[in-house]
Amino acid sequence: MGPHIDSEQQAVAKRALLLKNKEGKERRMLTKDNMIDLIYDGLRELNAWRAAEHEILLRPDTKLLDKEGLLGSLEVVELIVMLETELTQRLNRNIRLLDEQLLSQQNPLRDIASLAAFLEDTLAREENPCVST
Repeated sequence: MGPHIDSEQQAVAKRALLLKNKEGKERRMLTKDNMIDLIYDGLRELNAWRAAEHEILLRPDTKLLDKEGLLGSLEVVELIVMLETELTQRLNRNIRLLDEQLLSQQNPLRDIASLAAFLEDTLAREENPCVST
């Protein structure tokens, strides 16, 4: 059995980190683990509507929108809206994920890991729009 983690430690681990920007104002930043947890939370909501044998596995390599993907088009939209809403609330700023990069050939919705990387890149671009990623 692994080390015991109490609920307060879990809450701290899931919370956004507060960092200071150049002006000295606190800015909420999310870690890669936070991004994956957000995606898992959204997928848990989608799984609530699925039969047990069709639930989406919560693993970074789980295919989402690919030849082997598990999500239908409406589920993709629901997941993106859930992520936008949660990120907007956590970061206290308007977050929009639906853009040309989301719909690009590189398919950031290929699997959970690529979606987490897309979220990181999108937030980094919004934080520092002068830097191309």
